Formats: sequence, structure tokens, C-alpha cells
Amino acid sequence: MARKNGCPMTVRDWAIDILSRASTKANPTWIRIKGLTSMTLSTDADTEDGSSAESLWGEPYVTKRNGSLSLEGRPVIDSVTGAQDPGQAELDYYATQGGCDGDATLRIADPYGRAQIIDVVVTSNERSADDTSETRTWDTEIVGEPEEQPYVQVTSIATTPASSASIEVGETESVTVAFTPDTASNQKFSVASADTTKVQVANIDGLNFDIVGVAVTEEPVNVVVRTMNNSKEATIAVTVTAGT
Repeated sequence: MARKNGCPMTVRDWAIDILSRASTKANPTWIRIKGLTSMTLSTDADTEDGSSAESLWGEPYVTKRNGSLSLEGRPVIDSVTGAQDPGQAELDYYATQGGCDGDATLRIADPYGRAQIIDVVVTSNERSADDTSETRTWDTEIVGEPEEQPYVQVTSIATTPASSASIEVGETESVTVAFTPDTASNQKFSVASADTTKVQVANIDGLNFDIVGVAVTEEPVNVVVRTMNNSKEATIAVTVTAGT
């Protein structure tokens, strides 16, 4: 029986990117912030009372709108190089800056791909640990009004490698997913193997995933990538060999 109300949404369904300091206006580069476990985006207001001195009840009106964003997650470190996740590293950098040098730009997309761009200052950067895990927290204040982004439909999807791939038993190959247009609002996808006893899918992360050779194939096994928006598909026919 299908779920009546769908599956619950979590922070994993949101996409939160930070604009790289290496970006230019002509060539903006967005970096996904990985490892996030919670997010709080809030709006409040400064008000004044417009009632007369004789009024029993106040008549507040808004003078300014204010926004804040709090991000919490686990530290993401490359186990081979020791390098910090680039998105988390950008947040850490802005947490040390003052004045206009501390202005960062974030792009936040909800589970349906509806996005807004916000300018923020990182007001605090906290690192904590207990006997089970380590936690990173970044608090930010929003500068100015968020900029709502137009919704762009997906027209097609492609993978690299493209229509076919050959791997050996026990070998892993990374696959990159590309959306057309590259400004598509919802860049989420599902991926599945037609025969997991021969080919498995692992490590889905952003626009990348791995295919793993499990057993020798007599016929290629289709790995199908399907967009969450507009149901566009790309298929990779994977052959697994015994190798040497």
C-alpha cells in the first residue's frame, strides 16, 4: 500500500551551496556544503508602536525585516588527503573575516528545487564533541532581502561515462550526472541497478555516484538514472568482467 502523505523531508533533501571566492560575475562557481544534519532559516522583524498615548492596546507596525540561518553538521574530511570539505572550509573562512570581507553568498534550494540566493555574514562558528561524535555549527545573519530564483525545468540528463561502461569484479567506477540546462532548479535524481547481484550503486553524493562490479555479467546490466523533476532518464549498460 502506498504512503498516503508521501515520505518526510529532511535536510538531506535540501541543497545548500556557497559561492566560491574564486568566482567571477561572468563565471559563478557554487560549492555544495556537505555533512549538514540540520538547518534553521528564520525571519523576524523590528516593530514600533503606532498607537496613541491614550490607547490601551498597542498598534505595532514593522519597521525592518531580519533573517537568520543556522547550519549544523558533522565535519567532513577526506580520509586520504586530510582536506576539509570545500563548502565547510568556505564557511570557516568567512567566520574569520570582518567588514565587507565577511560577506558570503549562499544558494538554498528546497526539496522541490525552489531556490533563493541570500547574502549573509557568518556571526559564529562552533565546534563541539561528545563521546559519540563531533558537531560543527555556523550561525549567520542575512544581509538584505533574499532573491527568489525562477524555476527552471529539466529537459534532459546525461552521465559520464555515457551509455556503457565496463568494470572488473570488485572494481568501482565513479559516475558524474549532468543536467540540461545546467541551471535546472531541481537537480535531484534516483539511480538503480537492474540486477544488484551483478552491479551495485553506492556513494550517491551530489551529482556523483559509484557503480560497483559484484559478479561477472553474461549480458550488460542497466543502471538507470531518473530525474525527480520531469522524469528524464539516462541508462548505462554495465558489463562486469573477471579481470586478470
